[in-house]
Amino acid sequence: MPLPRDERERILRLEAFFPLLRPISGSADEAARREALDGCRRLYQRKLVPDCRYDLAGPTVFVLSGGTNVGKSTLFNALLREEVSFVSPFARTTKSPALYLHRTLVDTWLANGSLQGYPRAELRSLRELADEHAGGPQVFYRSHEQEALRDILLADSPDLDSNYAANHRVAEDILLSADGVIFVTSPEKYNDQSCIEFLVRAAELGKRLWVVLNKAEGEEVLEDLAGRVLPGLLARPDTASAATEDEAAALRGGWRSVRYQAFDARPMSLRVLPAPYVRATERIPEAWADALRSSLESAGRDPEVRERSFRGALARFRRDFGRVLAAAREELAGVDAFRRDVLEVQTRCAADYRRHLEGVVFWELDEVYREVLASFRVPVVDDFYEAVGRAGQSVVRGFRALFGQESTPRAERLETERREADRAKALDALQACYVELGEAAESAHGALRPAALASVPVMPSPSRLTEVGQTHVHVVRDFTARWIREESARTLAKLKSSPYLTSIIRVVKGTLQLGTGVLSAYLTGGIHPHDLLVVPVAERGMKYLLDLVGGGLYYQNLRREFLDQREEMFAHLLHREAIGQVLEKIPVPMDPMRLAEMEKEVALLRGESE
Repeated sequence: MPLPRDERERILRLEAFFPLLRPISGSADEAARREALDGCRRLYQRKLVPDCRYDLAGPTVFVLSGGTNVGKSTLFNALLREEVSFVSPFARTTKSPALYLHRTLVDTWLANGSLQGYPRAELRSLRELADEHAGGPQVFYRSHEQEALRDILLADSPDLDSNYAANHRVAEDILLSADGVIFVTSPEKYNDQSCIEFLVRAAELGKRLWVVLNKAEGEEVLEDLAGRVLPGLLARPDTASAATEDEAAALRGGWRSVRYQAFDARPMSLRVLPAPYVRATERIPEAWADALRSSLESAGRDPEVRERSFRGALARFRRDFGRVLAAAREELAGVDAFRRDVLEVQTRCAADYRRHLEGVVFWELDEVYREVLASFRVPVVDDFYEAVGRAGQSVVRGFRALFGQESTPRAERLETERREADRAKALDALQACYVELGEAAESAHGALRPAALASVPVMPSPSRLTEVGQTHVHVVRDFTARWIREESARTLAKLKSSPYLTSIIRVVKGTLQLGTGVLSAYLTGGIHPHDLLVVPVAERGMKYLLDLVGGGLYYQNLRREFLDQREEMFAHLLHREAIGQVLEKIPVPMDPMRLAEMEKEVALLRGESE
């Protein structure tokens, strides 16, 4: 039965989603998530994609599976009536699978068939199946012209309980790609945990299943297998949906296959076939092998076998991929929450630094006023005051040096002290940032916590902190000087845009300078050196005038903009030294929009509405 076109296209579109799912490196469940994603990818590539490309019209794939040394290869050759698989008394002989298919199917299978991704070659020598290959397991095939097997692809699988990871992976991939499984076991292995898990998995995936009990002389093991082990498997909740009512009823009633007659009945999904006990020197009876082959041929012509296997694989994929997406959604939410916490740390530390700046006098504006007033010079008067002022400063520095006192001008000392306080506050806030990042990582969501802790950088050494502090001071000094120049030029340009206002400022400045000087001389009975103290008075009067011209709100906004830029500079420092390192190590796993698109596609596969 062909697949609906929209369903087939929707399944094939999922191929683009797998590379986008990237579990966070270092998270507690990274290995489990990668394993779950790998399982979904393998089921998708081994079964769903080939069936969609074939549109369920390709050959029916049957695989012989089982544990170590149970006789799979011997049975495989008996079913094919020729030597195709390598037989040896030693365990783990088959390392590469052997496939047997009609010659008319070879080209199509090579292009679109199962086990894509494995190196595939035509089988020339049986020894190739037992050899170790440098690139890992290979898939060997042999073509035939048996018309009875025209619609069937038969595969011999490596041991499913092999200690070699590569062999085990090949066996799993062949199971995923198969429509039916001839499971071969023995009295020593029929109840092993690995065998039980394999049978559960095969039943859950909707495979047509034959169980062949080999090397058993008596009936006790057969009775235990058919009467207790297999009914218990099909009664499990995770396989109940894969078992038909007929199968469950037959097994509950103690149904057993008869050696030959069972193959004459209506094909069922589960067959328990006691194989004749064959010693190592004997061959499997042809009548027994022919009976099993006849059952396989009948199942190969039944379209329900492929349909059921596809639907079982699709149901398993929807469930497992849905869980992968749910885990990705949970991880994405955890990463988003951690990133928000990290950015909030940056915001809090930068805000704390800004509060420090707001408590300091805005001397940068005084420098702007000084630069602006210097442009409105009053000839002779300004020159005289500046010359006398420099001479007075030299005398004061000389006296201070004579008495062993600091000769640095007060304004320069205050600026130095402020820069040192600024540096100390910046380093305090940076150290607090490291501490708060560690606390945020400790409270990260569940499995993300180890990765979050690993992303937080260690506290820098004292020498590194000193280096960071000095760099911060230099950057702030350069920025402040540039800001004073730019703001002075902008204010001056605004004032000079009005010639009338420029003239008024120049006249007022000269009047204040001369007027206060004359007033001081009159009050003191003559001109004295202390009359030069009118210079600061004149400057303060002019700054008040500039405040009036610009408006108080303008200069409040000017200070706020200055502090905004300083806060942003410090935020960049935090990002460079700490925050950015965390965000780089904890990237967003995937685009949330693409994740939502995947979830929508999986919902549509379930037949749900948008």
